[in-house]
Amino acid sequence: MESSGPGGPPGPILLALRSVSMPLIQVKQTPGKTAEQKAALVRELTDAYVRATGGKPESLWVTVEEVATDSWAVGGETLAARAAAAQG
Repeated sequence: MESSGPGGPPGPILLALRSVSMPLIQVKQTPGKTAEQKAALVRELTDAYVRATGGKPESLWVTVEEVATDSWAVGGETLAARAAAAQG
């Protein structure tokens, strides 16, 4: 069910979405961390969020995205190129 129409009251689904807070923490990092390290990171971020905001842990979304070093750049140079230059 959606809105009851233009100018009408919102339907039950819209009301449910409006009343739910789903904060999102996004982490972007280069590959190399283990599944255990990423799980620990997610736990720590969740705990910190709950302490700081009083929010409920089950409402928090955390994503960990790995970005290849040839797809991440600083100062106009990819991290892969910077690492290669540092080695030789």
